[in-house]
Amino acid sequence: MSEPKLTLAPSPPPSVLRAWLDITRISNAPTLVSNVAAGLCIATGTVDPAMLGVISLSLLCTYSAGMILNDLCDEAVDRRERPERPLPSGRLSRRSAIQATVILFIIGLLLLASFPKGMAAGTALIGLIFVYNWRHKVNPVAPLVMGACRSMIYVMAALCATGAIPAQTQSMGGLLMLYVATVTWLARDESNVKATPSRLAALGTLWIPVLMMGISVHQPVALILNLVFLIWVTFALRNLWLRPDSPVGPSIGKLLAAICLFDAVLVATCDVTWVAVPLLAMAAVTVLHRYIKGT
Repeated sequence: MSEPKLTLAPSPPPSVLRAWLDITRISNAPTLVSNVAAGLCIATGTVDPAMLGVISLSLLCTYSAGMILNDLCDEAVDRRERPERPLPSGRLSRRSAIQATVILFIIGLLLLASFPKGMAAGTALIGLIFVYNWRHKVNPVAPLVMGACRSMIYVMAALCATGAIPAQTQSMGGLLMLYVATVTWLARDESNVKATPSRLAALGTLWIPVLMMGISVHQPVALILNLVFLIWVTFALRNLWLRPDSPVGPSIGKLLAAICLFDAVLVATCDVTWVAVPLLAMAAVTVLHRYIKGT
C-alpha cells in the first residue's frame, strides 16, 4: 500500500497593501521625521512638536508620491531588471499608481496651507522630484537633484518655522545634499558587481560630508554621535572597501539609515533633549528594511 503524497498549498499572493508599502518605499519614511526635526532645530534651536507632525505628514505624502512616480517612470526598465516590483508584476495597476501620485502630491501641499513660504518650498520640492524622475537613469546630474530634494526638507522646515533660510540651514543642507547625492550615485551601480570607476569615486566622495560634519560640531554629545556616524558609514562600506567588486545593495540600506545619524548630530548641537527623535527614526528604518526594501 503506497503512502499518500503530501502536497504543499501554494503560498498566497502578496496583498495589495504590501504592494503599496513596496512601491512607496515606506521603510524609509522615518528619515523624513528625522530630517524635519533637524531642520527645525538648526533654524530655531529646538523642535515644535505640532510643526514636526504637520511637516512630517506633508512630506510623507510628497515622498510617497515621488516614490510611486519613480516606479511609473522606471516601469519599462523594471520589467527587465526587477520584474517583482509592484507595477511590472501586476500587483498594482498603472492607473491606480497615477491616481495615488496626484492625490498624494495635492494632500502634501494642502497640509502646508498654513505656511505660505513652506508651501512654496513644497512646490519646489515637487518640481525637483519630477526633474529627478525624468530620465534619471541616464541623467548624470540626477544624484545631485536627489540630494537637493533632501536638503529642501531643511529649507521647508526653516521657512515654516521662521519664514527665512538661516545660514546654518544652508550650510548643513549643503552637506546633507552632498551625502545623499553620493549615496544615490553609489546606488545607481546597484545591479553592477564590478568595481567601476564611478563606484570608486563615490566611495571616496562619501567621506567629504562625513568628515566635514565632524569639523562643524563641538558639543560633547554631538561629537560622540558624529563618531558613531563615522563608524556606521565605515561599517556600511566595509565590504566594498575589502572587495570593490561586491554588490552595492547591502550597503545602501545602511547608508540611508545613517541619514538619521546625520540629523542626530545636528539636533544634539541645538537641543539635546530632542536627539531621541532621529535615533528612534534610525532604529525604525533599520528594522523596517528587513521587511521592505528601501531602494
